[in-house]
Amino acid sequence: LRRQGLAGSAEFTVSVPTASTHATAVAYLDRASAFAANVLTDSGATPVAGASKLRVIHLAQAAGQLDIFRTQPDWQTPVSLLFPFTYGSNNGFYQSTPGVWHVRAWKSTPGMSFDATGWNRALDSLSVNIPGGGVRTIVVLDAPGNSVKFKLVDP
Repeated sequence: LRRQGLAGSAEFTVSVPTASTHATAVAYLDRASAFAANVLTDSGATPVAGASKLRVIHLAQAAGQLDIFRTQPDWQTPVSLLFPFTYGSNNGFYQSTPGVWHVRAWKSTPGMSFDATGWNRALDSLSVNIPGGGVRTIVVLDAPGNSVKFKLVDP
């Protein structure tokens, strides 16, 4: 991989496994004029009939440790994805009924509570409607102002 418009050899290479049983996506970003790359391999984690699955991958290198919570169609109380949620972490796939998943992120704060005010002060939030049989991945990326942003990666 190398930045667009620059001549010469690649700045780095990424090995991408190939198999007929799962798809692979390569995520890369330019942050502070440096590259980062990560290979996101679909585990083939097909949900049971009538269910949906979601995973979140922390690729925001400058953000440090985050608190990432979700609500899901069958559970509307905010629940942590993974603790601690550090750069490079992957929560695996969570399964629920079909419908809207809400995901929000904050800088890790010991003793943080999630009343209505705190829930609305997230660094970023994303709502994803996942149909029955659907599997989605959200990546967390660095954003200006020492913040983060979510990016939905469709299968």
